[in-house]
Amino acid sequence: MSEYKRAATKRKTVKKHAKKHGPGIMDKINRLPIFDYDMMPIDDGYDEKALKKIVIPKNVKNILIILIICSLAVFLWSYKDLFSAKNLGSFFSESFLNGSANSDFPAKIIGDEILKGNISSIGDDVVYVSDTSYVSLSRSSRVKYTKQHMLKNPILTTSANYALIYSMESKQFQIESASEHIYENSLDQNIQAAAISDNGYYAIASESKLYASELTVYSNTNVERFKYSFSDSYVCDIDISSDGQRVCVSSVTAENGKLKSNIYLFDINSEEPVFHKNCEDIAVKVKVLGNDKALFIGTEQLLYMTAKEDKVYEYQENMLCSYDFDKNGNVLLVLSSENGHNCSCVVLNNSSDVISEFQTNLKVLQADLLGNQIALLTDSMVTYFGINGEKWSEKPAKSGSRNMSITDSNICYVLNVSEIQKF
Repeated sequence: MSEYKRAATKRKTVKKHAKKHGPGIMDKINRLPIFDYDMMPIDDGYDEKALKKIVIPKNVKNILIILIICSLAVFLWSYKDLFSAKNLGSFFSESFLNGSANSDFPAKIIGDEILKGNISSIGDDVVYVSDTSYVSLSRSSRVKYTKQHMLKNPILTTSANYALIYSMESKQFQIESASEHIYENSLDQNIQAAAISDNGYYAIASESKLYASELTVYSNTNVERFKYSFSDSYVCDIDISSDGQRVCVSSVTAENGKLKSNIYLFDINSEEPVFHKNCEDIAVKVKVLGNDKALFIGTEQLLYMTAKEDKVYEYQENMLCSYDFDKNGNVLLVLSSENGHNCSCVVLNNSSDVISEFQTNLKVLQADLLGNQIALLTDSMVTYFGINGEKWSEKPAKSGSRNMSITDSNICYVLNVSEIQKF
């Protein structure tokens, strides 16, 4: 029975039962139209054959359905990046994690502990690695992105756009940005050191079955671009240039009962090093300064190296408390003869010339060089100086502060035991 016929039958049934209630109610019923599902008024004399003619044929319906599905497929393909898994993940991460985060700093850390050195910044976002997670926080302390890891004693190294997390007790590593997961992999042997460039190229030194160490450089599409094996020395530090084309490596070996450092500068488009130097000091940090120049910061001296010559700055039996670089290749050294107290701050340019030097009675835990500004972190204070030693300002930090990171726009993040402050 059609919907139209069913509606007419229902109307007749209502009329039959309504006669018991008198003519008044019948008049009202007769004045009421009956509607089908399309809200079309129907009277008793409808022409069902005529109405059947406007019913959409089944094959036409199928064609319409196919057209709708095809249109939807074209739309989704055109905007596939918008609906990708990583973008949807970022959306839900922003929606749910941000909603549960603090509205402002200080921000509680995710995890139980952040090891020294495992806080940095990408743009104006602070990033850190705890014992459980990699975390990116926005300027308002919202959790922009977080990714769990399974590394014991993780190490964080960053560039302008990326973070690489690894452990010297593991074969695994992962690459993150401030907002998404980029890549992860596992090598055949444990990792010794790693670094990542601004454009996503990365260098990893690992143990080897045939050699003491093996260096591999990968492109930002994770394709191997360069490999070098060290037969008798163990890599302890790596730096990679911003374009990923130069890599500086420090390795250590024993000679006549003493440890000695070997410093290499590589061009990944050449099999042989740009230069190879030896130094009777242990590397704290190495850095690429240009196509043929590198910097070595040791426990006793600083070396500016090219293929033709070396320039040395001796610490004069002082202890290296902290150091930092700026984008121009200038270096800040914080030296002390009294276990961290009464420090000397020395700034050198990329030609090893001393730009400035001044004294402070602070016990410096970490230093930062940004243009003409120097920031020194103590247990409970961040103190700002001009490059010539004039004191600019102080910012009280919570007791137990141990690390800081200052962004290019001069936002200072300070880490203490369980939270991060912002200045």
